[in-house]
Amino acid sequence: MVVKSEPWKISLWDRLKQLNQKTTKKTIVYLYEKADTSTFRYRAYNMCQALEGSNKYRGLYFFEEELIQLADYLEKIDVVVVVRARWTIGINAFIEKAKKRKLPILFDIDDLVFYIEKLPIVMNTLNVDFNDPNSYNFWFAYASRLWIMGQLCDATIGTNEFICKRLEGYYKKPSYIIDNFLNKEQIETSDDLWDKKKKNKNFTIGYFSGTPSHVNDFKKVVPELTSLLEKYQDIKVEVVGFMEFPQDFKKFIYSGQAFHSPLVDFIALQKKISEVDVNIIPLLDNEFTNCKSELKLFEAAIVGTITCATPTFVYKQNIKNNENGFLCEEGEWFEMIEKIYQGNFNKNVITNARKYCLDKYSPEAQLKNIEAVFKKILK
Repeated sequence: MVVKSEPWKISLWDRLKQLNQKTTKKTIVYLYEKADTSTFRYRAYNMCQALEGSNKYRGLYFFEEELIQLADYLEKIDVVVVVRARWTIGINAFIEKAKKRKLPILFDIDDLVFYIEKLPIVMNTLNVDFNDPNSYNFWFAYASRLWIMGQLCDATIGTNEFICKRLEGYYKKPSYIIDNFLNKEQIETSDDLWDKKKKNKNFTIGYFSGTPSHVNDFKKVVPELTSLLEKYQDIKVEVVGFMEFPQDFKKFIYSGQAFHSPLVDFIALQKKISEVDVNIIPLLDNEFTNCKSELKLFEAAIVGTITCATPTFVYKQNIKNNENGFLCEEGEWFEMIEKIYQGNFNKNVITNARKYCLDKYSPEAQLKNIEAVFKKILK
């Protein structure tokens, strides 16, 4: 089975040709700065893929450098969704043209970085260097440009109730919830990995860090991981993606009990997740992290890997202890992971989590809510 790691690579010509096709469906256009495997994939590509199953709507995505060409097709568009794009004069000009045609403009955002007053919390959580003047210049410019984008739009879309309440409070406009969810490529790959999943010779704890900003999150669990690795020589820790290990933890790198793997594409990531026994999601518990979505849960569940997570907003909503995963406060990680290592837990957790996440986070499962949101917007 071969699944493309960048299935969204479709030429502008082909996407414009599709936009120009006659249809009775309402057309939702997603605008993003430039294709990537994180926000773009979840908030634009996956949305368009889910809308392929709709009889009422269709979705297409375009990028900032394509707006001049896209402006010639405004009569073919019914809704514009700006996905976490920073203000530029080019996007501003496009939005002005869209507003002249009375098109609804939505601002889709997946974390708290739009909220200028909360930047100290955001920067601290992300381990930003407060002694570097360039850090302030970057983050305040970043947030300000997002703030302007939100101001230009008619309403907002967020990934959960927690962030949507902040969006409504900040912009004084309606905010709609559309979850992050899986795409068909992930599900197809993970079905195969689920069928082939084997018990590891060494019990392996996995931490999957998609950005360099998770150092402080990982530090929360380091003392308890250290105790586990010292007590059980056959327990290993694999960190995939970006990480700057605390000095005291580096001894396990040297001994071979902990190891670091480079960032991989989203398809290869499913394989990496399937190869560990436990997926840990330690988080600082604050306003910024509570805005985050539960994607690390559903991406692990569908390959049969157990999740232990800090009980932030979305994880408290979606994990039931010893039923489909485990919630761990600080001081509880050692005991919980030790129980899983020893097999002292409900083995149905694995199948329950997989079923729960496939039932809730597939494109088909999410389509009904996506349609309902756009029905409200177009009213």
